Amino acid sequence: MNYLLITYVLSIMLILLFSLAYPLELYPIKRELEEKAIALDYLAVANALSLVSKQASENDLAPGSLCDLFNDTLMDEMEVMREYSDFEGSVLNFTCSWNGSSAYARVFFNHPWGTEVITVFLSARIEVIRKVPSSLTAHRLVIAKVELLSDRPVDVSFYSEELYVLNVHPLPDQTYLLRLFTRSEGDIRLYIIDERGITLVVTINGNP
Repeated sequence: MNYLLITYVLSIMLILLFSLAYPLELYPIKRELEEKAIALDYLAVANALSLVSKQASENDLAPGSLCDLFNDTLMDEMEVMREYSDFEGSVLNFTCSWNGSSAYARVFFNHPWGTEVITVFLSARIEVIRKVPSSLTAHRLVIAKVELLSDRPVDVSFYSEELYVLNVHPLPDQTYLLRLFTRSEGDIRLYIIDERGITLVVTINGNP
């Protein structure tokens, strides 16, 4: 009897049984490439929305012009990614909007494995809690609460040309308590800029 042949056959059978009992992951590299492509999708959308929101905060853009600018910027971002990486995505469709207190973009990307949907947004709701006029100076104190909503947690900064002093106190759940000292009469334009560069502009009524 050929014991070597029997041993060889038994080894093959054990390998087959082990493979059936513990199937191996066949596509780890493929999945890693897909996750990288999705990350690049997100980066392209966030960068495009950042530029569009900045332009919209400085200029009065019509909805059509805003979407055209977003599309052009998104195409430029994707072209750069193709130049420096193996990015293979293309855009099927998108929606975008900006109204001062909200910036939003949703893009459908086509990839060799299927469609990926990327949504990026930032919105703010502001509530004036108290207004305190000063009897000694022309300054007025406005205390306001800002609640932010975004597709992922982000750090933000606040800025306004009408403010003399701006104190920011972070609260839980992307909420901030603001103490605004201002000399201006009427509305205060408060700029909110997150770490991705997405810009909002909200109006605070500073009248006594």
